[in-house]
Amino acid sequence: MLDRLSRRIPRKREARPLEGQCRGGGAGVGSASGRGRTLRTDVPRDRVPGAGLRAGQRPLRGGGCGVADPPAVDAQPPWHRPRTSWGALVSTVLTAAAAPAVPVAPQGGVWDLLVVGGGTAGLVGAWTAASLGASVLMVERDRPGGDCLWTGCVPSKALIAAASAVVDARGGARLGVHVAGVRVAFDEVMAHVRSAIATIEPVDSAEALRTAGVAYASVTARFVRPDSAEIGAVCVRFRQALIATGSDPAVPPIPELAEADPLTGDSVWDLAERPDRLVILGGGSIGCELGQSFARLGSTATVIEVLERLMVNEDPDAARLVTESLNRDGARVLTRTPVTAADGADVVLAYGRRLTADRVLVAVGRRSDTRDLGLDAASVATDSRGLVTADAHLRTTNRRIWAARGPHRPSAVHPRRWRAGSTTATNAVLGCAGRPICSFLASPSPTPRWPRSAPAPATPCGPTSTPTSTVRSLRPKPTGSAGWCSTGAAG
Repeated sequence: MLDRLSRRIPRKREARPLEGQCRGGGAGVGSASGRGRTLRTDVPRDRVPGAGLRAGQRPLRGGGCGVADPPAVDAQPPWHRPRTSWGALVSTVLTAAAAPAVPVAPQGGVWDLLVVGGGTAGLVGAWTAASLGASVLMVERDRPGGDCLWTGCVPSKALIAAASAVVDARGGARLGVHVAGVRVAFDEVMAHVRSAIATIEPVDSAEALRTAGVAYASVTARFVRPDSAEIGAVCVRFRQALIATGSDPAVPPIPELAEADPLTGDSVWDLAERPDRLVILGGGSIGCELGQSFARLGSTATVIEVLERLMVNEDPDAARLVTESLNRDGARVLTRTPVTAADGADVVLAYGRRLTADRVLVAVGRRSDTRDLGLDAASVATDSRGLVTADAHLRTTNRRIWAARGPHRPSAVHPRRWRAGSTTATNAVLGCAGRPICSFLASPSPTPRWPRSAPAPATPCGPTSTPTSTVRSLRPKPTGSAGWCSTGAAG
């Protein structure tokens, strides 16, 4: 009798790793344990591979997402299995409902391109790949648009436009137009900036991405293997991936500076009142454009640079023109001036000199935001600054993964980030036999200037003009030309 019963009871069978099971269980994977078995409790039925397959069909294996096989499932008769409590059931349902939705992978369970980051490079890369017929999944932890939409290109150019209107009104007398009593309402200026952001926001929205054929998920991403990533609580596989996580403002380790609550290029747009005295640390493109704009709007602005001149990454002639333009607009420029400490809103310079200010704005650069991405697990190398190592084609040390940055420095300006996204997507989708077809080295590097901020020098290519940006051209000079051509393009 016992022998018959033992033959009727099924034996233990080894359970296969689930498609969505990621390495280490670090994504909040839940389980319900009982009598030697482990059950997944956080994966909805529509996300479990094989849940909707017909009889005889087998789900795809994880392809690298799974780790070692989980404990064996004890296939005991129902009367031997412990019951699940109502509390555990309710908790499971609530956990699944609260989990962010991750789009279902296309047929085959592998995405052609995974884009991590929804800034300029990520958006352009996703749009480009989708237009070429690839299946694209974009993952953004915050909101699409990146710093270009929310804290960079769009708000800064709106502020520059308002500041230029002030200069035009005050300088109209030279054309016979006399404007008396020009008054700047800073709250209305910032309302104009927010209006510009709201106007462009729908173009970069999740709805626009889905309309273009890009799947979008507002969750965090972490690579777990060279061809797999953990998206929220789901593990996905990809053929190619693009890292476009952007950067954060860098704050130098100056004593007492962090305690002074300084403004940055990201937080300056939250100002409700114009600071009468503004000290800007850093003479790069961000520091110069904000310094000139606030000077034109009525602030007493001081730009401090520790090196010998402003905009050290640009040509000396361009830096000289920008310095002269800042001085004409009433801004003070201090070069070769290190800051040794901060005292409230004041800054202490070398040799004990002190500058009194209402607010301090830090614009010394930005740092790469690749923390917690699991780059080691993906075999992606970084340099000493945490920047992803990439070649001239923007390919990383993992041949499946690309980075939206150049081989020498991060893509800090909008046109280069746009070009980086297009280059990586084209190489990832259209590269033949793993060989990229586009190079990033021939991309121009424009630096925004300001309308009528300074006259441009005459060039052999045409008459004197006033461009809104300076572009380094890598094209050879025309036959018979006396020198390199300086061209202008809109910032």
